[in-house]
Amino acid sequence: KKSIFKKLKINKSYPFDNKFIYVFDNISNRILSDKSLISLPDIFTFGFWCRKNNLKILKKKFCKNKNDIGVGLIFHVPSSNIPVLPLYSLAFGVLTGNSNIIRIPKQNAAYLKKVISIIREEFRSKNLHLNNLFISYDRDEKISKELSLISNARMIWGSDNTIKKFKNYKTKQKCKDLMFGDKYSIAIFHLENKDKKMMSKITKKFYNDTFVVDQNACSSPSIIFWHKTETKLISLFWKELNKLVLKKYEISYGISSKRFEYLNDLLIKNNNISLNNNGKGIFFRLNINSNSNYKYFKGFAGIFFEQHLNVLKNLKKVLNKKMQTLSFYGLNDNSINEIKKQILKKKSINRIVEIGRTLEIDFIWDGKNIYKGLTKKNV
Repeated sequence: KKSIFKKLKINKSYPFDNKFIYVFDNISNRILSDKSLISLPDIFTFGFWCRKNNLKILKKKFCKNKNDIGVGLIFHVPSSNIPVLPLYSLAFGVLTGNSNIIRIPKQNAAYLKKVISIIREEFRSKNLHLNNLFISYDRDEKISKELSLISNARMIWGSDNTIKKFKNYKTKQKCKDLMFGDKYSIAIFHLENKDKKMMSKITKKFYNDTFVVDQNACSSPSIIFWHKTETKLISLFWKELNKLVLKKYEISYGISSKRFEYLNDLLIKNNNISLNNNGKGIFFRLNINSNSNYKYFKGFAGIFFEQHLNVLKNLKKVLNKKMQTLSFYGLNDNSINEIKKQILKKKSINRIVEIGRTLEIDFIWDGKNIYKGLTKKNV
């Protein structure tokens, strides 16, 4: 343990210090000026998110108490199914004034190599490299236990089983835990004839919400509810999406096999869904034929569930606490307010965003205030 951490310097700083903002702005500039990085939508989104202007907006929103200070050392365990997640987790830790140990899942190391190299260079230029350490290791309980024991806070992103495992590790008495387990999300569309000309833009936003991360993000929509939308417009939506998927989506053999197995499992175990396969094997539409236990309807790599929802008040029948984000298109303020009423009644859904923005992460995530979780009052 000493050999790993002998160079790690643990500091507690004031959140959103200008040094942190400007170092991430430099990282942003380097990402957004690199053609190989901006061609990756998730990396591009991170680069856009950590711009100086955006971080100053976040500072104004969250940093309202001058006595706030970081809690110390944060141990980050991002899930492997979202490759870009370690970058956001790191940013949360640094911007709140903490030192950080970030575990990079081995299967994502190559994908993040160039970005991490940029971050290391920029951190070194501001002497932040001594406060932040990237590590990668197999699922070794001994290492995870040791890191949990020395940390002042932990950010654990993963399955419910991962969360349960980390909860059993011994920590400092005042260690603060932010744990983000299994969730899934939904979308509500209201399409009209005027949207025909916009359909390619609409489907592009939906594509970015879903296929870019193989629907692995808990905020990626799994179930699409069609609100007062004609069948011909629904067909046009899927037709345009089909063109885009054919052009852009590359699915590995491993994911394709996993998707096929999952799809068959869904159809065998659920007699209230039926396959509407006009995606011709590129993606799969599953009709939900009756109200059921919607928490089992989690999409993956182009598996979408869909159902008509003509009366928004009926949304309360499908909401559950496993739902995280509701994205929408074509809804007016009255409709959004009605949806909010149903959400409040069921204590479900943590955020509502327009389509195309589901992967935008914030210091309020999954109903938790990350800023408060990683800071304390300096007394």
